[in-house]
Amino acid sequence: MANKRLLRLVFSSLLAAMSVLLIQFLSLKVPIGGAYSMNIGFGVVPVITGGLLMGPLHGAAIGALADFIKSMLFPTGGYSPGFTLTYALIGATPALLMRLLRKNNVLMKPGVEFPYPALLLCVTVSQILFSAGLN
Repeated sequence: MANKRLLRLVFSSLLAAMSVLLIQFLSLKVPIGGAYSMNIGFGVVPVITGGLLMGPLHGAAIGALADFIKSMLFPTGGYSPGFTLTYALIGATPALLMRLLRKNNVLMKPGVEFPYPALLLCVTVSQILFSAGLN
């Protein structure tokens, strides 16, 4: 039991670190009106992956931890807990939607844990609501 908890903790930490690196070093910062206001990259992929593999609470924790670490190591202004909450919701929502679809047997195929149509729907809804909506 303790080994499983430790494994989840280490995996969550690695995913948070990977998200920070992807956001900071492998993303395109797009200036709008002279200020960097849009960030295009794959920093949410580890967060969403952690949520889907380990559950919505782990996804939320990975997202919040990644945003907090990024804002402390690479500050671009004052710390905003609203962005941390948004990143936590980005980690938790696809996992919650996938559980809802699985419970109601919508877009699910027998023997396939994450079918592409369901996965695409969950991630798209999450990104539209939180990345485009709240940010």
